[in-house]
This record gives sequence, structure tokens and C-alpha cells, in this order.
Amino acid sequence: MNTPTHHQFLDTSGLLCPLPVLKTRKALANISPGHTLLVRVTDPGAPQDITMLAKKIHAHILNISHEPSQNHWDILISSQPQT
Repeated sequence: MNTPTHHQFLDTSGLLCPLPVLKTRKALANISPGHTLLVRVTDPGAPQDITMLAKKIHAHILNISHEPSQNHWDILISSQPQT
């Protein structure tokens, strides 16, 4: 599966709730409409929390991938929903 390239990268590795969500929200507020943000998280609850954030602010989760060997998730988010 091809995932879109990202425009901005946010590494929240090592941060626990609620910091990954707060930093993601701030980063999404600062990117251009239609651009994407790739967020790397290590907190196991962060993918679900960031998914809920995306719904709340009308962003769109494009992809969530998990790398168990490196204990992180990559979450690709569009700053606006796809039409």
C-alpha cells in the first residue's frame, strides 16, 4: 500500500498522554489546509487518542502503521477531511 508523502513530521516518542495529542493538535493548526502531518508516537494509547482528536477537529487519518520491533506507531493525518 502506498501512503502519501508527508509535509511535516512530529516525533512524540517517549511522551505520554496527553502530550502527543496536544502537540499533534498544535502542529495541525500550523500546517496549510490539505497538507499532511506524520506523527510518531510510542504511547500505546496515542493512536486512539489522536484518532479521536482528528474526528473532533475534522481532520482525516490517512494511515496508521505499527512497527512492533521498534515499539512505535506512525500516524499520517491530513489537515482537512478528504472530499
